[in-house]
Amino acid sequence: MLRASFMLAAILPTLLLALAMSHASAQQSTIAGAVRVDGVQIVVGGLAPGPGVILILQSDVELRARLSLLRAAGEAAALGPLSADLLRATQQELLGEALIALEAARLSLASPKHDAQLRERQRLVAGAGGRNLVFGLLARLGVTMAELDAIALRRVVVSDSLDANLVGTTELTPGELQRAYEVADHPFHDRPFEEIRDALRGFLAQRSLEQAVGSWVEGLKARVPHRVLVSY
Repeated sequence: MLRASFMLAAILPTLLLALAMSHASAQQSTIAGAVRVDGVQIVVGGLAPGPGVILILQSDVELRARLSLLRAAGEAAALGPLSADLLRATQQELLGEALIALEAARLSLASPKHDAQLRERQRLVAGAGGRNLVFGLLARLGVTMAELDAIALRRVVVSDSLDANLVGTTELTPGELQRAYEVADHPFHDRPFEEIRDALRGFLAQRSLEQAVGSWVEGLKARVPHRVLVSY
């Protein structure tokens, strides 16, 4: 069995982001030496700021987008213009995380332990290119470690919530695994079953989790009040 939280640790940096990558459009430029301007982009859990409401700020969206670029294309790209397409997708990634975090609060799930947050921060830094690249980017942007810690904490909350709510999503019986191999809807169809059994199980588990998370987030969007104030 592959636990949902284990699978999420591997795919969370791209999972919610991938749900929104569907439109192409213009770019937003950055100017060297410009002062950071912040503002609320999305209100989650209500239609206006208030108790129990999560605010997603412009700086939240831009930082997460730049971390994605750092991982994918290096420091120069991460410090350059941000496309509207990337910003829109990053908004949706953060909205998904906020919706899941509010659901965790509603269900009174236990707060994450500090060591879990530290491990997630290490995973975040490693996934974005390593300590030197990430800390260098934060320094160039004038971002504190507290903002990176906040991202790590939110991801642990999301991971724990998925683990609690999607138990069994990634489980496959031996018979189901064999039938999935025979259908050949996977990248291992030209290799013997016994040779790729474990790899196939992991591939199918990740795909099942992606589908379950996508469906769950869409359901939360329909149920939890939220308001997008800035669109790209």
